[in-house]
Amino acid sequence: MFLSVSSSAFSAEDKKSGFDFYYVFEGAYDFASEFRTGGDHFSLVNGLYGGIEMRSSMHADYKLSIPLGQNMLVSDSNITLGTVLELSPITVKPGVSVSLNPFPFLSFSAGAEIGTGWNMLSFEGMCVFNKNPDAPKYDRLNPFDRFYYNFWARGTFMFDTGAITGGDWSHFLFVATCTIFNNGLSGCGAGDLYKWQATGNYASGLQYLASFVIGYQMPLRLYRVGIMSDVSAHFNSSDFGEFDKTYDGSFVFISASPFAQLQITPKDNLYLLADIKSRRSFSEPRIDAPSEPYLHTVGREWFLERIGIRYEHMF
Repeated sequence: MFLSVSSSAFSAEDKKSGFDFYYVFEGAYDFASEFRTGGDHFSLVNGLYGGIEMRSSMHADYKLSIPLGQNMLVSDSNITLGTVLELSPITVKPGVSVSLNPFPFLSFSAGAEIGTGWNMLSFEGMCVFNKNPDAPKYDRLNPFDRFYYNFWARGTFMFDTGAITGGDWSHFLFVATCTIFNNGLSGCGAGDLYKWQATGNYASGLQYLASFVIGYQMPLRLYRVGIMSDVSAHFNSSDFGEFDKTYDGSFVFISASPFAQLQITPKDNLYLLADIKSRRSFSEPRIDAPSEPYLHTVGREWFLERIGIRYEHMF
C-alpha cells in the first residue's frame, strides 16, 4: 500500500537466484481531518479515529539469469516472474508480473491484477456510484457481480552511493519510478464512479504514478530512514464524464511520507510510515464522500492521512 515500489527496489541487491517466497502485511490507522472550504490550505487533525486499513499478500517470484556478458554492469542481469495473491477483509486480488533487470540500477516491469470484493459490516469492498444529485450514494455489489482490474507498466531507476564509495555508513539511496496503469471496475464507462477497498470516487481510465525516494542506510537495527513522495493523476480528465468540469478529473494527488525500516532479522523487515497527502478542496461544504462529485473543486487541501506499517517475511 505504501512502500511496495521502494521496498522491492531497495531489496533488489539481496534477492537470491531461483525462487523467492515472501509474505507481506500492510496496515494503516487513519486520522480524522476536517474538510475546509476554499483554495489551497492545510487541514488539521480533528479526531483520533478516521478508519483502519489492512491487507496481506503472498508472493512467489522466480528469478532467471540472463547471459548478457561478464561486465560488472550486466553480469547480474535477470528476468523475474512474479505472482501475488492479495487478501483484505473485504477483497481478494491475484496478480502476475514480469520484471527485466538489465543493470543493477535499472528495472522495467509490467503486470496485471484482477479482483472482486464484498461487504462486511460498514466496510464496503466494491460498489458503484448511484448518480442521484438529490441523494448520491454508493450501491453495494456482490462478489463476482463486477471485477476490479489493473494493468500496469513501470520503469525504476535506483542508485546507492555505497556501491561506489564503499563503507557501512556511505549508503545514500535514491529511487525514481514511473508507473503507467489502467485500472477500474468492469462495466464502468466515462463518468461511472466506483468504490474499491472502502475508498470511493474512483474513475476507470489510464493514469500515472511517479514516486521518488531518498533514503539513508545504516548497519543498525534501524536499517533505513528516508522520505517518499508520490504524484498521481488521470491522463484524461474525461474519465470522470459529466463530473469533470466541476470535480476536476485531472486533479493531481501529491503525498510526502517520511519512513523508517527496521531490520528485525535477516528475513524480517518492518516499515513505519507517516502519510501526508493532498486532496480536492471545494467551494461548498462537504457532507460525505458520495456528495463530492457534485461539488466544485477550487483548490488543494493538505492533511495528515494516516500512519502505516508494512511487515515483510522472507521464507
